[in-house]
Amino acid sequence: MYYQKQKRIMIVIAASLLVFIVLVCSVSAIKAGKKKADVGEEEERYLVTVYKSTEGLITCEDELEKEEDDNKLILQAKEGENIVLDILPDEGKLYSNAEVMDEKAGYILLSEEKSDGTVENEKRISFIMPAGNVTVNVNYINDLSDNDEKDEAEDDQEEEQLYHITVQGMTKKIEKTYRGYYDENDFVRAIGNWFGMISVASDYYNVTKATFTDEKYDKDTENTVSHYLYFNDDKEWKILATFDFTSKTYQFVDIRQREKEEAQIAAKRAEQEQKNTATPTPVPTEAAANIPSGGSYSNSDSPTISDTEPQQESYETEESIELSISNVSSIFLEFVGSQDVFHEAVSEYLFGLGFTGRVNGKFEEFTLDEEKGEAHFVISLGKSGAVYGTYDRSTGAYGF
Repeated sequence: MYYQKQKRIMIVIAASLLVFIVLVCSVSAIKAGKKKADVGEEEERYLVTVYKSTEGLITCEDELEKEEDDNKLILQAKEGENIVLDILPDEGKLYSNAEVMDEKAGYILLSEEKSDGTVENEKRISFIMPAGNVTVNVNYINDLSDNDEKDEAEDDQEEEQLYHITVQGMTKKIEKTYRGYYDENDFVRAIGNWFGMISVASDYYNVTKATFTDEKYDKDTENTVSHYLYFNDDKEWKILATFDFTSKTYQFVDIRQREKEEAQIAAKRAEQEQKNTATPTPVPTEAAANIPSGGSYSNSDSPTISDTEPQQESYETEESIELSISNVSSIFLEFVGSQDVFHEAVSEYLFGLGFTGRVNGKFEEFTLDEEKGEAHFVISLGKSGAVYGTYDRSTGAYGF
């Protein structure tokens, strides 16, 4: 009997121990599960690595956990969280774009808007955090607005100081012939530049007014348009202004000065012809023989001269001419076909007029007639006058 009672006590004690062990294990399991859940929640946060730049400042919301160094700003965020970054470019820089990429180098969609800050060039970008780490790179460009404003102000000041020229007589009919390319500032600047190419003592610096006239110019081409105008109130001071649609440039010819130069050249030519007629000499070279009477030049074969034919104008072979022509139009050279032949023709003509040594000329203007195959051109020789020439494409001959 005593033995059975003792046995029951042992069973109760064992059962109690078992219950205690189960309770302890349950509490431990619950604590371990809670800790594991906390760890799992921590793993759901991902990193946003924002690379810094020396061209601007990047900031984010204070609520985000972050750390940073000299090269990058690192944020921690959950999936689906809205990430907002404010970008302030340095002086002289502007925000260009931002690249937000996931772990697979895929671009993440972002939105851009002006920042709520008071700084004019500050920019705000935002994106939704994916389930993974991302990187952010911001790109900048140079702010050229200050330079443009400065250049424009300097240009306005330069025009005000140098030109002081007002334009009158520009009607809608005349402006229409420019096909939308006429700009008064460009036109005034072209006049000023033209004056600047003449000597410092030139009277052209006294010009304050340029007036277009309704006189027609009947030699316009497909690539050029020309109009007459006069300076100040002197209607005799006649100017021909030609605009080239291909090069978008102006050429000016002083008609009064040209007539004066033509008279000088004609007098010099008459004097030379009288001299040559009085003391004719044999033709020394084939080059000189290429100047037939009438003052034309051809790149064809030279005619044969016999003892019975009249002798051509002759010149001393000890002297020569070295011609330099600036601003020759490439369109003109393409029409006439050869730059060398063109220079040779002008050189021979000037040599025939008595020019020797180095001669500098400037290609002033030209007109092309595609139907007739003719070209007309003007070369200024400064104080020595000007050369007015023609070219016939059918014969390859130059005339002066």
